Amino acid sequence: MQKSWRFIQRGYKLGEKSEILGIKSVIRRFYKHKMSKKNMLKEGFFKRDKRGQITLFVIIAIVAVALILVSLLWIRPTYFSKNEKAFDFDSCLLNAFEEEMVILGKQGGFDKPEFYYMHDGDMFPYLCYTNLYYLKCVVQKPLLIEHFQSELRKRTIDKVNTCFDSYADEFRERGYDVSSGDLKLDYEIVPQAVYAKVNIPVSVEKEDKQNYEEFKVKLNSNVYETLMIATSIIQYEALMGDSSSDSLRFFNPDFGINKITESDGTTLYIIQDKKTKFQFQFASRSMAWPSGYGSGTGLVKEY
Repeated sequence: MQKSWRFIQRGYKLGEKSEILGIKSVIRRFYKHKMSKKNMLKEGFFKRDKRGQITLFVIIAIVAVALILVSLLWIRPTYFSKNEKAFDFDSCLLNAFEEEMVILGKQGGFDKPEFYYMHDGDMFPYLCYTNLYYLKCVVQKPLLIEHFQSELRKRTIDKVNTCFDSYADEFRERGYDVSSGDLKLDYEIVPQAVYAKVNIPVSVEKEDKQNYEEFKVKLNSNVYETLMIATSIIQYEALMGDSSSDSLRFFNPDFGINKITESDGTTLYIIQDKKTKFQFQFASRSMAWPSGYGSGTGLVKEY
């Protein structure tokens, strides 16, 4: 009995020791698992943090490049003192073409009219014409806006060149070194505005150096709308043989439209913008009747 009890007691101790070793083994495995997971999370965090830093540096670099491009392309840097004006002859350019545009409008869009009708000392160029009776006219200038732009350039190119040279000489007198290339002038007539654009390479240098390539000015004007009304009249004359001044006034209340019929079958048109007073005038001869033919019979319209 005593041996058996000792044996049992010894077995119990061995079992207790085995159980304790098992618990320790479980604790070790759990600790290793936790540490392994922690190391994985830590490694992943540093990887994500590294990727985040790279992304941040890329964004900063893109923003820096964008700011440099904006400053170079869109913001014209100036190196002139507060008491000096920048090299910008916009006002001179604006005056040059605004004055000539008025003259051009009173000449039907021609720099030097060659085929026109004289009335009260003014030239009314024919924009639609036939020298025959009973026939509709043929349009002389189908692209009226483009023609006006071309003639305006022809009338103003010398003025703009003179204006630029005077401006450059003014800067030279103030101690600047000014050099330039050939001047190119273009106009763009759009709804409610006329743009003048001068392309010329210019270098202005004193303490620093500044380069220019383009000068552009805008004039608020209804030249486009005026020319479109004239185009509509020409189309009516060519397709129908005549146009209705009453309907034109009704659909264009901001413009004065005057129609004058001459004895030889010529019709004179004067279109004026009521706001800016810009005026465009021209002549047409379409469906003309011989003098005295149809008078009083209703075949010829009286105005």
